[in-house]
Amino acid sequence: MAALLTWRRITSRVEVTARSLRVFARAFGLYDIPGTFEQGTFEHLSFPDDHFAGIICIAALDHVTFESSQFAVAEIRRVLMPNGMILLTFDPPDQDEEILDDAEVLRDGTLRFVRGKQAGMVFYRYKDEEIKSLLGEQHIISFDYSDEGDRVIVCH
Repeated sequence: MAALLTWRRITSRVEVTARSLRVFARAFGLYDIPGTFEQGTFEHLSFPDDHFAGIICIAALDHVTFESSQFAVAEIRRVLMPNGMILLTFDPPDQDEEILDDAEVLRDGTLRFVRGKQAGMVFYRYKDEEIKSLLGEQHIISFDYSDEGDRVIVCH
């Protein structure tokens, strides 16, 4: 069984959008890949413990506060089977430089966009050391960089 969840930040919760579910279900269908698509939050993944052998989280933790990301990683690990693998990406820390004037900085350093087309979105600009701390260096198998500066991490 394949499953895919995507999240975006809405006010104080992280929530998957119904439109995202439709887009991914259609994409899976194009390639004849079976999938289960559920709407949910990082705070509570609607899957039992030890459910997935692998989890992919693409640039999602960038769009929650650092505190929320700690809960998210705990939930991801809860639904991950023992010896399972997680693939995560994080945007470059200098992402969105050109629109910083549209954001306010929250107490923990998270940017919350209050104007422009990004209004309502949050973005936490992780330093490499913060990612390693969040995931636990002992769990990290590889920590690499894309040509665009994204951080690509494989961990347990």
